[in-house]
Amino acid sequence: MSSTGIIKTKRRRKNHVIRVLMVQVVLLAYTIVFLYFLHQSRWGPFAVLRQNLFIVFCLNMGGMLFCMLYNEQRMDQFLREYPFLGDREGMERLKPILRTHMYLGILALLMTGNSLGTGLGIFIEKEFLQGLIVLGTWLLSLPLLSWCSHTENKMFQIQCTNQNLEPEVELLIKDWSTRIFPNF
Repeated sequence: MSSTGIIKTKRRRKNHVIRVLMVQVVLLAYTIVFLYFLHQSRWGPFAVLRQNLFIVFCLNMGGMLFCMLYNEQRMDQFLREYPFLGDREGMERLKPILRTHMYLGILALLMTGNSLGTGLGIFIEKEFLQGLIVLGTWLLSLPLLSWCSHTENKMFQIQCTNQNLEPEVELLIKDWSTRIFPNF
C-alpha cells in the first residue's frame, strides 16, 4: 500500500573527509607520475604526447565536461519527470541513470587527471598562450562543476511517497553515493 504524503526524511550525504582526500591524493599522485614520465621521456608515446600537450589537454577536458554535462542532463530530465518517487516504475528508470553516472564518473576522474597532468605540462614547457587558455578553461569549468553538483544533490534528496519503496530508495541512493561500481 502506498501513502499519499511525501515521506520527509532528509538524507545526509556522507562525504567523509578521508574519502575526499583520497581522491585528491590519487589525482595528485597520478599527475606527478604522469609529469615525471612526460618530462623524462625523449622517445615513444610520451615524446609524442609532449609534442601535442595542448591537443591532449583539450580532448581530456572536453571528454570530462561531456561526461559531467551528459550526467547532469539525464538527472535533470529524470527530476522533471519524477519530482518524487512513488512507484516501482520510477525506481526502475532511476537505476540506469545512476549506473551511467557511476561509470562516467570513473571515466571523468581519469580524464580530470589527464587534463591536470597535461595542463601542468603546458605550464612546465612554458607555452604562454596555451597556458592562459588552460587556466581560463579551468576557471570557467568551476561554475559548471557547481551546477552539476547542485543537480546531484537534488537527486540525492529525491523524496519517496511509498513507504514500502522507501528502504529500497535509501539503499539505492546509499550505494550510488558510496560505491565506485554499481551493484544494482
